[in-house]
Amino acid sequence: MSKKYSRTTAADIVRKLPLNQQLDASQAELIKLTPAWLEWARQALPLDCINHYQLNSVRHGKLVIVGENASSASQLKHLSQSLLEFLHEQGFAEIERITVRIQHPTQHFDTDSAVALAQLPSADFVTPSDASLKSIDNCQKMVKSEQLADALAKLADTLRSKK
Repeated sequence: MSKKYSRTTAADIVRKLPLNQQLDASQAELIKLTPAWLEWARQALPLDCINHYQLNSVRHGKLVIVGENASSASQLKHLSQSLLEFLHEQGFAEIERITVRIQHPTQHFDTDSAVALAQLPSADFVTPSDASLKSIDNCQKMVKSEQLADALAKLADTLRSKK
């Protein structure tokens, strides 16, 4: 009798974090999507281009990604079907379409949309990057809930201890 092993993804790990349980559905979905997004982006985009995009929101089956400028947004629009298929393979079948928008210089994101949270650590949880830690620190400054801020501080401390 053979044993069946399930593949644990970074999204599965993020789903279990206490921080994730304190967020609304859209924010929680962004956090779960982040490791899969980063894995796909590392495969499909040049490394210097990944920073030109930001996960913005997930609502009603639509993932919104913001690009820094028209050319980066256009590049991602051409690859959006590939990203959608990859997300479905990763277990995010609820995402039905992807919208890519351009971030205008005067555009400010709603902090409740968890834009900063979407920059949480990549799928490589063993060696967190400085950018990941900086994103958590920035997010910590924006949250209104002391409990959530404490959870973020503990997460940052844990990640720093892994470096």
